[in-house]
Amino acid sequence: MPMPPWEAQRGPKNSRISVTESVHSQPRIYTGIIGNQQSHLYHRSDCPSYGQIALENRVEFADAIEAEAAGYRLAGNCP
Repeated sequence: MPMPPWEAQRGPKNSRISVTESVHSQPRIYTGIIGNQQSHLYHRSDCPSYGQIALENRVEFADAIEAEAAGYRLAGNCP
C-alpha cells in the first residue's frame, strides 16, 4: 500500500528529535574502538582480532577512555 506524501515527509513518529535534544546533544565521533559484550574486551583497529567480533556482540566506543569507563579492558593481543 503506497504511503501518502505527507506521511513520507514526516517520517516515523519515534524518529523525531526534540529541540532540546538537537541543541544539547553532541555528535558522537567514532574512532574505531569496538568492544565485545561477552568478554568485556575492547579492540582498536590495529588489533589482530578487530574484525572477528560477532556483530551481535559488538559495542562501539568513542575512545579507549569510554570503553574502560564502561568496564572493558584492552585485548591482550593488541600492540
